[in-house]
Amino acid sequence: MNALVEKAEEKFGQLSSEQSYGLIIPCPLGGKYTQDNFMKVTLAEVIRLSGHIALQIQDLPDGAQIELKVTD
Repeated sequence: MNALVEKAEEKFGQLSSEQSYGLIIPCPLGGKYTQDNFMKVTLAEVIRLSGHIALQIQDLPDGAQIELKVTD
């Protein structure tokens, strides 16, 4: 993961104490650990997004097909 963090730092710069690097599309939804899938977000956004997705997919069986719709 150190190499990925270095790539994120190159792309976005240093983080403030309230920020984190995250994945635009989380791995459970098919996202990859690649530089083009990184974003810089606040920790609150990471927690909010993780919980939101978890609530929506919690009852789906492994391998279920989903459609991810991103809204503001």
